[in-house]
Amino acid sequence: MPAGLPACPTGFSQEDFLRETGLSADWLRRTRELLDLKRQLILQGVPGTGKTHVARSLARCLTDGRDECVRLVQLHPAYSYEEFVEGIKVRSVEVEGRHEVTYPVEPGLLGAFAAEAAERPSQPHVLILDEINRGNLPRLFGELLYLLEYRGQSVRLPYSRREFQLPANLYLLGTMNGADRSVVLLDQALRRRFSLIEMAPDARVLSSWLTEHPPAAGPAFAARVLSLFERLNARLSNDIGPQGQIGHSFFMVPDLDEARLRLIWQHQVWPLLEEHLAAQPRLLVGYRLEELLDDSPRPAGKRRRIDKPVASTEASSHVL
Repeated sequence: MPAGLPACPTGFSQEDFLRETGLSADWLRRTRELLDLKRQLILQGVPGTGKTHVARSLARCLTDGRDECVRLVQLHPAYSYEEFVEGIKVRSVEVEGRHEVTYPVEPGLLGAFAAEAAERPSQPHVLILDEINRGNLPRLFGELLYLLEYRGQSVRLPYSRREFQLPANLYLLGTMNGADRSVVLLDQALRRRFSLIEMAPDARVLSSWLTEHPPAAGPAFAARVLSLFERLNARLSNDIGPQGQIGHSFFMVPDLDEARLRLIWQHQVWPLLEEHLAAQPRLLVGYRLEELLDDSPRPAGKRRRIDKPVASTEASSHVL
């Protein structure tokens, strides 16, 4: 088993990773240490925190930018063990001019990728499991759950009856939207097999991106966008808690100006706010773009007075 991950090689360097993601060298160091410990890691956060982008960039960093050493799969409830590990497939073969149906046992995505990794033990391989909590993980992994905790051991697969190992140079990176109430969170047996890193909305990442990609409206507008982002999430944290915050990547748009900001707010941010505040529709009026862009000082906790209840659908028509 390797003593630890090598430094990001020249194909996609640590500097490349930091530039692509806006994260710190300390974040990358801590993440690599966690991967050394368990080889399974989940990036968890609210929508718009760049989880998939960070996972892809981290995979490139670990594999020297070799695309053949990285796989990404979007998990969903219908994804099965037979697609992921191995299963019986229906195949049609031609025999003496006739087509016959056969039922071979074939490896799934993980089974095939693990075999590739085993052939190149000195080269890290990374499998990205996007939206990991949307899949039925006990069903997907089956007996391989044991191997997530005990690398170096082997299990016998039920279809092929062959011994199977997860090679030490195969790393699993998952992404998880913890704010999605339509799916269940990971159970404890799965959680203890993965290290978890919280990807919180980060004003520093947004500020760095706006500096490197100045908005078309100029630096003063960039400062207003950053203030808007901070004011929005401070209000959301106060009203419904940190799980309702909005990620920084919503505002990381090239050539950002007020027109584009209004489009983003109306068609990307506002639907999330309506969902988060469905039980408290009167609060929505305080999340209008003009309200949060207004730089005039107000007493703490003071908002514009509302003379009558505002329904969610009514507030939508006044988003701008």
